[in-house]
Amino acid sequence: MDGSQFMRASAKGRAHNTVVDYLTVPGAQVTQAERKRIKDMAGLHPNGVLVNIGIMWGCTLWCLRAGAPKARLYGIDIAPWKWEIKYKDELDAILWAGDSHVVHKDFNDDINVLLIDGDHHYNSVQRDIAGWVPKCKGHVIFHDYAPTPNNLKQFPELAGVRKAVDEWFVTQVGWVERPAPDSLRIFEWQK
Repeated sequence: MDGSQFMRASAKGRAHNTVVDYLTVPGAQVTQAERKRIKDMAGLHPNGVLVNIGIMWGCTLWCLRAGAPKARLYGIDIAPWKWEIKYKDELDAILWAGDSHVVHKDFNDDINVLLIDGDHHYNSVQRDIAGWVPKCKGHVIFHDYAPTPNNLKQFPELAGVRKAVDEWFVTQVGWVERPAPDSLRIFEWQK
């Protein structure tokens, strides 16, 4: 192993029928429309494997969980303990502490839904795409693809998401773009 760590956010033996409202869980810049679309994408894979890179306060983890209560849910972040994930004990997810550019080497499951919202610098997004997308044969969701002008003033590195995703997509065969609201960009595997 590479020094990464696992933490289990567990329902402590209870079924995955949590009542946490994914629409109201705190989340950094995740709109209501984005939350609903992420939930809907997860719902297409009710018993699948869902991976969320960059978990911050857990908002997108909760969106995925709301859509697929019985799925295996993984959250990967360089420091998941840095952020207070709301209602973590109810989430029933594996939280993997480590660099996503390294963790992918130890992740052997086929992924049904991959949500990439980690480091937004161009080189980092490229590395997440190269390491994780080949493991996914379902849906890939990118957050912060279309940042607002205000976000770009605060976080100029967000432009790296758009550049890396655009470069990847023009070279791909088998991926089809799907409708996505606000700052999301979603692709579906068609082969």
